[in-house]
Amino acid sequence: STTLRFRSSRACIGLCEACVAAMGGGNSIQLVANVQSITVPGKKCIMSTALEDMFPPITPRSVLDALVDWWTRPVEEKSELVLKTVAVTDNGPNDFTVKVVYDGQKLDEYGFGRGDGADRVRRWKRVMVEEEKNSITWVDHVPVPTMGAWIDEATQAIGECLTLTILKDPQRVEIVALTPEGSYVSDEKFKEGMQHFLTPIIQEAQQRSQDVVRARIGPAMTQSGEQSVLVSSMDRHVDYDAFFEQYVAAQRDRLEAIPNVVIQEPKDGEFFGINPENNAAHIVKFDFGSGGITVRHEDEQNTVLSTTHYRVHKRPLVLEAWHVNQTGTRSASLHLAGVVQKDANKSIERANSWFRMVGLRRPCCAMRSSAGL
Repeated sequence: STTLRFRSSRACIGLCEACVAAMGGGNSIQLVANVQSITVPGKKCIMSTALEDMFPPITPRSVLDALVDWWTRPVEEKSELVLKTVAVTDNGPNDFTVKVVYDGQKLDEYGFGRGDGADRVRRWKRVMVEEEKNSITWVDHVPVPTMGAWIDEATQAIGECLTLTILKDPQRVEIVALTPEGSYVSDEKFKEGMQHFLTPIIQEAQQRSQDVVRARIGPAMTQSGEQSVLVSSMDRHVDYDAFFEQYVAAQRDRLEAIPNVVIQEPKDGEFFGINPENNAAHIVKFDFGSGGITVRHEDEQNTVLSTTHYRVHKRPLVLEAWHVNQTGTRSASLHLAGVVQKDANKSIERANSWFRMVGLRRPCCAMRSSAGL
């Protein structure tokens, strides 16, 4: 097949789950148990060896981006078969809650259910990022050791709190874990769990550190007083036509990664994917002339849940993005910045690839339509 797929390889496990195969290539992070904490004096933590010794190298921002990207959809590939919903609630700047629910009927079919079709809340976490401290904190609302809780037993209680900080001089990862009872966890078992969790995250961060363009949050180009995610300085790497084409293709790749999704192309400049399990839809519209791309998420009743807007500006070549939630509130989050940076770099890579140079393109990506956005 001449179709190119760039699916994010993401294998991550909870602290109690079995170890999965690590992504290949490069050095991995090495953790040490029961080390004196730098951020919480007098307490013990998990600490890594110096990040400067790793190859390819990583940056604090790339680690935070990779973690935010994971926590906005913390679902292992093997779990997609029983996944029902992933809901992300924006609590404010760099603060969100994610809730992952497994389908109770499917769990029953596979022999892991309660027998009455009850759904299971596999993960329910609040995630907070402090960029100035190079730290990210997540708080469990359902217990990790029991792999969550049945939906009629999940109460959003405050559980274990983990804070991961990228320290300076030298750069190291510090992980402080606090239980609801007020005790700190830093033993060998916890360290092993975090080692398995962070290995693919760090390897993803290594890849991000090699990106040719970066996404940042800054003043919006299209609406005064608002914030957008911006990717600048792209002219030296790619031209407008090739980038726009491949960025549209990247949005389709994201839809095709949804298990059992049905893709339809009703007209030029539009395609959408429907999840047959719950009839939720993602509608993508694009206009080559204006540089606009929108990705709209609707539920089974055609209620708009959210819309992500992209605008490719020609001179200079800049990608701008922002998100609008169900209430109409506009935002530019770290998660969106991570997604945009990943798709922008993949688009540049593919635009300069041998496949495109010899004219192998997707029909949907070659359309230069004037679809209404």
